[in-house]
Amino acid sequence: MSNGRVAYVHGTIPRGDQARALFSNLGVLKKLAASRTAFVKLNLCAAQRYDSASGVCTSTASLVDLVHALRDCAPGLRILAGDSDSTGYGFAHDKFRHQALPEAAEREDFTLVDLSRDETVLMPCNGSFFPELPLARSVAEADFFISLSKIKTHNITRVTGTIKNCFGLLPQGEKKRYHPYLDAVLADIHNTRPPDLCLLDGRPAMQGNGPIHGEPVDLGLTILGDDALATDLEMCRLIGIRPAGVSHLRGLARQLGRDVAALPALVGLEPRPAAIRFREPPGSQQRLIRLGLGVQSVGANIEELGHLVHFAQKMGDLRKLRRFAGRVYRKGRLF
Repeated sequence: MSNGRVAYVHGTIPRGDQARALFSNLGVLKKLAASRTAFVKLNLCAAQRYDSASGVCTSTASLVDLVHALRDCAPGLRILAGDSDSTGYGFAHDKFRHQALPEAAEREDFTLVDLSRDETVLMPCNGSFFPELPLARSVAEADFFISLSKIKTHNITRVTGTIKNCFGLLPQGEKKRYHPYLDAVLADIHNTRPPDLCLLDGRPAMQGNGPIHGEPVDLGLTILGDDALATDLEMCRLIGIRPAGVSHLRGLARQLGRDVAALPALVGLEPRPAAIRFREPPGSQQRLIRLGLGVQSVGANIEELGHLVHFAQKMGDLRKLRRFAGRVYRKGRLF
């Protein structure tokens, strides 16, 4: 089984023939050139104003560079870019405004999509968490799907990368209810709508208490890949984080029958940079967050059990309780 392909680019994404050669080496040029629409999932955090030097959000300049490269490879391509609401009233339209994205969209002729207010469709999933995955129609129907994320540490998942960025495809604003089950949720999203092209922007990256309150580190480079897991594993290698210790990457690799220690093939002209050890969020903070997520999981299931007990008593049907217990067991939830 292929471990995927990655390439490094220092500075801006290349244009013209260089862009075509880069995407060809990654094995994505043919599909891109045949596509009519492409959707770019941005990495925007909370409805506060963060400048590009903070490393918190996808920079507008990086998006514009990507738009130019895509158009050089597919001149008639309709490009959409967007994100969804975040927990705590992090409305997508505020995120767009704070990054001056509406002005960039008008100037560069791409369409901004608020995933929390776009029409939602249910995609067959049959995953370990979702039987059907709710996605914005703009994402579900795009011919070519791109994740444009940041290289960051994260106080829940240890890293923010391609796979964690796709958590924002879920249209619901209050996503924290999924946090106790993130490994299963992220795997279901990936397996239902995997990106065709992955970009991890390290201009700048973030170490320490990410994904918002960390310290910017300008790596001056972008990692590109044709496979989300491969691109994230390469990011872990670069920033000195053992991928086997990142539970959502380890779990997805197990599902796909892949080895988290196997490096993807390096394509393109630039060599693989030496690893840099990033500081992670404080261990005490990570342990406290994990404890809180465990408590949240228990509480959610007790609440659901209470509703079902009441319903079963009212209807005289205890079979519903047995079905619920089976679902809890299959999903690995705490009772």
